[in-house]
Amino acid sequence: MLGRPISLIRRLPSRMRARAASGGRPSVRQPSEVYLGLRSRVFNTRPSDVGITPDLTVSQVWAALMEWRLPDATATLLCLADGTTSLYLSHGGGVIGAGNHPAVAEAARDFLAAAAAARTRMQPASEFPLPSAGHVSFHVLTLTTAYTAERPEEALLGGGDDLSPLFNAGSRVLMEIDRLNEERP
Repeated sequence: MLGRPISLIRRLPSRMRARAASGGRPSVRQPSEVYLGLRSRVFNTRPSDVGITPDLTVSQVWAALMEWRLPDATATLLCLADGTTSLYLSHGGGVIGAGNHPAVAEAARDFLAAAAAARTRMQPASEFPLPSAGHVSFHVLTLTTAYTAERPEEALLGGGDDLSPLFNAGSRVLMEIDRLNEERP
């Protein structure tokens, strides 16, 4: 099962690129201002500003992100404690509002729980760089502290990394988003 989520991770954005593309080959691009703005907003927002109260959090975790580098883009999976679940692509594509679907919402809650358990294996952070090539980054935002970690994709896929359970939970969210994507015409 570990191999399947990463193939979906790669396939899902390519499907979205195909829908949005006007033709031609994908190329390496700088992240769009929209993507950088959405990404920055979550790191600079207090949970109360978006209506997330302590009782909605999972062990004080109000947001969890998983980011990975693709050949022509960076992808960011965002899950919030209020059920918001989105997938942003650095060239401007993505999926917003996926958390409105029950299967995605359940997977997102599991991802937040895995993030709560994993934060002890992460470093407190005030900066959140995009992941390096071949790596996956995780960011966990609690009511008081932000945590981050980056791991080689291959180590996560092998299942032996201490953050593999978090990666697998995030991959499950992506699989559920992929199912929604398959249902679209």
